[in-house]
Amino acid sequence: MALSDPTNLDMAVHLPEEDGRLALVIFDAEPIADPAERERLLHRKLAVYLKMIASGAVEKFDSRVAGKRAVVQVVCSYAPTQHMLNIEALRDRQDKSVVVPVEVMSLQDFRAQFGLPPDTP
Repeated sequence: MALSDPTNLDMAVHLPEEDGRLALVIFDAEPIADPAERERLLHRKLAVYLKMIASGAVEKFDSRVAGKRAVVQVVCSYAPTQHMLNIEALRDRQDKSVVVPVEVMSLQDFRAQFGLPPDTP
């Protein structure tokens, strides 16, 4: 589960909200020193996730997600760059109706949305 592995879905989880969204999670947990490289890897992985959503591959993988609104959550173990924080949504170039919100957050915020305590070493 890493930015450097764009081919795998890191995690899919049903969010504990009343609207029943499905979060496709990207874990940004690798210490990548070059911010531009980190952003490039994130964009590459985001493109793969958008393709999974637009093609219906996520629904084929798990029929329980049919009809649920997808969101991509980027969970950062290290402080995100300003560019990463500015990403708000993914838009499919072929199908303009496919717009997927993107939420960039810390690991602590990700855990908190499930009522879990902060991650401690």
